[in-house]
Parts: sequence; C-alpha cells; structure tokens
Amino acid sequence: MASFCASLFAPGRKMDLVPTRANGQPAFGVYFKTPSGTRQATGLITIAIAGDLICATSHFDASVLRWFGLPLSLQENHRDG
Repeated sequence: MASFCASLFAPGRKMDLVPTRANGQPAFGVYFKTPSGTRQATGLITIAIAGDLICATSHFDASVLRWFGLPLSLQENHRDG
C-alpha cells in the first residue's frame, strides 16, 4: 500500500479520483493520465471509517471498478479529483 500511495503523489503525476461507496464506506476509483490524454483506471481505494477516524485503507486493482459502476477509462475533460 505504501508504494501505491507514493505513486499517487509522485511529482508530475496527473490523476483523478472518482468517488463511490464500498460496503457503505467511502471509496475512490483512481485514474492516471496517459500521454494521449486518456485517464486510465489503475485501481480502487477504499477507506474504512470508525467514528471520526480513518482506521484502514485498501487498494484493489482496476478489475473491480465495474462492480462499482466505474469505467476503465475517463475522457480528457472528466476531472473529479
């Protein structure tokens, strides 16, 4: 998980986070911009919340995105995150 999070925030990375829900908790589809301008799905991040605290995060590969109604790519003008 640490290496995945480091890749999310690496200098020069262009990404979008698209909100959804997983088991009643917040989750985000993660999309990185390709040189062609398409934003390609790289996975899903889930956030488990207990009270006011984040108690866990999980990362899943992009194959699960369709279960959450999310596409495998976004058009250039889509910007949620």
